[in-house]
Amino acid sequence: MHEGCLLVSMRCRHPRRFCHARGSAFDARSVCAYPPAPARKVHGLWFCVRLCATGEKPVRDQSAFAGARIDSSLLLLGVSALIIKNIIGQTKPQGETIMSKLPRRFVSAAISALALGLALAPAQEVRAQTSLKFADGLPKSFAYYGAMEAFKKEAESRNTSLNIQLFGDGVLGDQKAIMEATKVGAIDMSVVASQVAQQLVPEFGMFGLPFVWVKYDDWIRFLQGPVVAELAKKMEAHGMKVLVVADGGALAVLNSKRPVRTPDDMKGLKLRVMQDPMQVDMIKAMGGIPVPMGTPEVYTAIQQGQIDGNATGPQLLWALKNHEVARHLTFTNHGRAAGIAVMNLRKWNALSAEQKAALEAGSQAFFKADMEFFTSSPKTANDKVVGFMASAGVTVTDPDIAAFRKATLPVVKAFQAKVKSPLVDRALKEAGIE
Repeated sequence: MHEGCLLVSMRCRHPRRFCHARGSAFDARSVCAYPPAPARKVHGLWFCVRLCATGEKPVRDQSAFAGARIDSSLLLLGVSALIIKNIIGQTKPQGETIMSKLPRRFVSAAISALALGLALAPAQEVRAQTSLKFADGLPKSFAYYGAMEAFKKEAESRNTSLNIQLFGDGVLGDQKAIMEATKVGAIDMSVVASQVAQQLVPEFGMFGLPFVWVKYDDWIRFLQGPVVAELAKKMEAHGMKVLVVADGGALAVLNSKRPVRTPDDMKGLKLRVMQDPMQVDMIKAMGGIPVPMGTPEVYTAIQQGQIDGNATGPQLLWALKNHEVARHLTFTNHGRAAGIAVMNLRKWNALSAEQKAALEAGSQAFFKADMEFFTSSPKTANDKVVGFMASAGVTVTDPDIAAFRKATLPVVKAFQAKVKSPLVDRALKEAGIE
């Protein structure tokens, strides 16, 4: 049973449960292990009214009101009508009842109709609210939070019963934490990077393979293609429904020593990487020395000479102001990431068809807004950010993609052999890597 359901039982003999999330009334007698509810006696009738616990489910829908939206205030009007019925039927001092002059069935039917009419008359105006928490572990300045805002706007405009609450800046935890919270249902939805999702589904690691999807159009086509669609289904075994797989950005190399055009130029450069084995292996293959390190420490580490630079997306390099202490940029595209919006599978299955359709429309809006962040936004598009750094005095060098691709091919092959997945084989074949 959904949250926000009211149980009303008259004399505790005819219990009826009104579910505001579903808009139906259910016979509570069909529910097993039903606990007793606090009761009050009003004009000779016992009324038990309480909120149903989440997780209670009706075995069958026996309601004549199925599909109707019932507001709690309207429900009380209907209950009031039943009280009136009881008062009218009380015995007068002379032993005569008011109802004795009218056929009891007529009065009973009339008052029942009144109760039903009061409860259902404005049914079109009342809609149940389904609240969903949507979390992101990264700063709001990155692509995902803006895409989440687009998701919320589109989904709520399609179905007003949805109330999507956004949580950015990692206030509910980092990406690993919010993925685990979504898995168990503590959070309804979250966005996690493919590097994090691969902890549950190893094939997601292929998104970060070096120099596989160098051209942006090829990358977007892959994200929207059948391989990713099949891959997304694998998350359901871990209790999550994938809503959308979107771009998470491409990697660049920023260093304080020299321009980088070939793998030979990378030799000896100590570069910060994420704590991801794939990125460690990539930088090694490209000739550099990988140094796993947290983001907040990078600026000072470069400034003090502990490392020579950072290998991450240009948007993050700019946001962290790493260009102030490292003046040589190469937009290598040596690896990519995907942002995967997931939803707790049990929560997804509990939604109505209309609500699911609204979230699917929201997912399309998420994908579009995310893509605009990297391609057309005047402040965050890849070419714009590279231009900002060039204007700030950073030297920008074009990489020799063929040389880097050849140097890192063993990393691709090692991943393929380790995962042994037909989906990875298909993806690489489509990308022209046999």
